[in-house]
Amino acid sequence: MASDGFSLEVVAAEFRKTKTIENEILLEPYIKGYEELTRVFEHLGMVFSFITSDLKEKIRILNEHRKATPEHFKSVQTMVRFELDNNLTTIKNSAGLLSGSRTLLRLHRALLFISSFLKKLIESNEGDSVPKMASKVYADTIANYHTWLIRNTAYVAMRTLPNKKTLQARLCTSSSEKTSEEVVGDCVKEMNLVYDVVQAFYKEHNILDLP
Repeated sequence: MASDGFSLEVVAAEFRKTKTIENEILLEPYIKGYEELTRVFEHLGMVFSFITSDLKEKIRILNEHRKATPEHFKSVQTMVRFELDNNLTTIKNSAGLLSGSRTLLRLHRALLFISSFLKKLIESNEGDSVPKMASKVYADTIANYHTWLIRNTAYVAMRTLPNKKTLQARLCTSSSEKTSEEVVGDCVKEMNLVYDVVQAFYKEHNILDLP
């Protein structure tokens, strides 16, 4: 891990641990990967505060579910099956927590924004506008799930993003011999593998639009 407490390499390592032989996605490394991801984006300052504060709350909810009934919240698949079988996907539990399936869906959507943004970053040219690129990715992924106020806050915040070289330097602070492009690329690869499995599973069970 980087000296100042965050690392995209840790994110990649945790997401790599999520997939089982049975193609299930384990929740513990998924959550750990996301916790590290929020630390990475917090390092960028207020620019991504519109997303990190919400991610933290979703992570808290999933951790509370895991503590209460770990046998049902071992993986994404066991969680969803349990909540579907008991008609829990759209209601709060006795402790007032929103369902795990709904909560993870929000993280799942945000993961697409983050991985797509990082992919565009390493594929972009030095002179490309990072704010424009980030705004386009946001519009194409999670913007429609946000309120008008959050969308406008996000677009204003993304105008303050630095150029590609500066941003990559902030994101990749480890002592690894890999280039920043390789570090980001590895992270994107692992996140996308997890995203694809969850997307297919949610689609199979017709819960991609949980309110």
